[in-house]
Amino acid sequence: MHVVSLPEKCDRVAAHDLAQQLRPLIGQGDITIDGTAVRQVGQAMLQTLVSARLSAGHAEQKLSITASDQMRRICRMTALEQHIL
Repeated sequence: MHVVSLPEKCDRVAAHDLAQQLRPLIGQGDITIDGTAVRQVGQAMLQTLVSARLSAGHAEQKLSITASDQMRRICRMTALEQHIL
């Protein structure tokens, strides 16, 4: 299993870094994204997480995302909770 940790501030730079980390892992076994430290989440990160979920699904790969309370709140507010978490 591969574990990728998200930083406290998930802005455009962090979204780019996440995409770079995930790209070689798609199709290579289960992935866990650890978002327990997240305090801020921007649109780019939300888009990257939705894309990761879709890519893993197409690869028939398990992708788990653990989220901080703040990350859950933002996903709920943007109506993306079911697509990300």
